[in-house]
Amino acid sequence: MKKPLILALILIVVIVVGWSYSKKSSQTSITGESIKIGLALGQTGFAGNWGEGEGKAIHLAYEEYKNKLPNVQFVTEDTKSSPVGTVNAVQKLVLVDHVAAVIGPTWSDSFQGGYPIMNKAKVPSISPSSAFEALEENTRSEYMFSTWWPQMEEIKTLALDMKQRNYKKVLLLHDEDAFDTSIINYFESHAPEVVPNFFAFKKVSVPIGSSDFRTEIAKIKNDFKPDAILVVLQDTSSVGPFMKQLQEQGVKSQVYETADAENLDNLKKFPGYFDGVLYAFPSYADDSGYTDLHNRFVKEYGDNASEGPAFVNAYNAARVIFDVISKGARTSAEITEGIKNAQVPGVGIKTLSFDENGQVSGAKYIMKEIQNNQFKNAK
Repeated sequence: MKKPLILALILIVVIVVGWSYSKKSSQTSITGESIKIGLALGQTGFAGNWGEGEGKAIHLAYEEYKNKLPNVQFVTEDTKSSPVGTVNAVQKLVLVDHVAAVIGPTWSDSFQGGYPIMNKAKVPSISPSSAFEALEENTRSEYMFSTWWPQMEEIKTLALDMKQRNYKKVLLLHDEDAFDTSIINYFESHAPEVVPNFFAFKKVSVPIGSSDFRTEIAKIKNDFKPDAILVVLQDTSSVGPFMKQLQEQGVKSQVYETADAENLDNLKKFPGYFDGVLYAFPSYADDSGYTDLHNRFVKEYGDNASEGPAFVNAYNAARVIFDVISKGARTSAEITEGIKNAQVPGVGIKTLSFDENGQVSGAKYIMKEIQNNQFKNAK
């Protein structure tokens, strides 16, 4: 009697242990793997406001997905808002940390040196703040993606607003940054397609980091006398002094900017000087998803925290990466393929997907205005 009882007990133990091991193995396949995701963000320097907001957005997206993900490790490197800093950050992430994918780099249209490193290693990246129209052709590859809104829609929105307000003579002022130059050239080329036989343009280029515009402003005031000025300058240390000196010299031309006008750091450093600026901005402000995301941001970081201009784009980029991993992608190759075929709910864009150039599809712009040192919908 004892022998069968002992055998039965042994069988029960084997079954229980086997079930326990099977359950543990099943859990390990979901949570035991370690996937490194690199965050190449401009945490310091003049893109610090952008990178800070991008990092917070990635955190909020992770909070939504963390229960669906394996063991994800984030490795963050500061690009220091510079070409050299971006290269160093990407080299560390790809060659030392061996990340499977990168969210970033911040401003990789201006600091393009990180892309060849990621492309050679076949590591996919989604940048929240890269306009691919500004990239050199030999930089592009199948591993590069961006959730920054394509520029053509922004150009259309700005041109149509100028037409509506009857601003025909437009001064195009920019510094020699790759993004800024490309946007001005893009506007000069494509705005006449949007509004034929309407605009007269004059272009003015200044060195990166310029802070004294008095000579240029005197010429603007006395020679060209534009109805409007489209200004695209790289950082607060330039655009702030330009706005201040414009007012001091009594120039009444309407100032336009691109979407990066929605930068709280500018308003804090130069309060009041940006009032009246018109700018095109992605239309996610009317999206209920953005309202929910903004409320979560305020709850997490406080009323006075700045989202930064690429906040929503970073949230969308992170959602794509996390969604792809949650569906089983583990290697860089699998993540790349997942991004190419992504159909992920987003904010400001109903479904996040990418075109053949790696750019997000389906974005629309609206006109906004800075009033009383706040960002408002334009009248």
